Amino acid sequence: MGKAFCFCGLDENWFLRLTNLLLALAGSSRFPTTENEWRNIADDFEKRCNCPNCLGAVDGKHVNIKPLTGSGSYFYNYKGAYSLVLLAVVNANYEFIMCDFGINSRISDGGVIEYSQFYRKLKDRKLSIPPPTRTMNSKEALPFVFISDEAFALRYDFLKPFSQRDWDHDKKIFNYRLSRARMFSREDVSYLANIFLPEVNETRGGALTHIQQMEVFLRRREA
Repeated sequence: MGKAFCFCGLDENWFLRLTNLLLALAGSSRFPTTENEWRNIADDFEKRCNCPNCLGAVDGKHVNIKPLTGSGSYFYNYKGAYSLVLLAVVNANYEFIMCDFGINSRISDGGVIEYSQFYRKLKDRKLSIPPPTRTMNSKEALPFVFISDEAFALRYDFLKPFSQRDWDHDKKIFNYRLSRARMFSREDVSYLANIFLPEVNETRGGALTHIQQMEVFLRRREA
């Protein structure tokens, strides 16, 4: 959104393939705008993972890049490489609800989400998220939540696993269900990030390879 991508040396046929691909990716992802749409997502997570009131699984992945001339250490991460962060929220059908790419990797994995429009609207309560509701086995109304791994900050609307040192039987069950629900974001984000490995670059050969692999990615999701 609002970003420009330049692939050098593409002929008209490849440029059209790239354009159609980007349109297909945009068309296959739709951010929920009503309470009912969020409830439908939560219903899918409960049916498939026994994880109630879940609105999406969040994950992030570093994508290695060739740094721009003069950028210094701006894109240099703690792993000793240059990268940008791919951040996504995924539903229980392996569909992207939100995808953000471009935050520099010097920011912590969990901190990246705070720079997204999604997170700002979440904090300001502008996402049309339904009010708390009772689940099948709860006596009290529980909030709808997003789920993530340990890198993200815990909030009333953002859950992450219990630390292993705190495990008891109930917490093990909680972590198991959370892990099942997070599977959707882990697989989608990892697959999409790996398309661009080992490096995102502007060479013609690299661009053609990325286009072909992204087409495979779309066909996989539509299968």
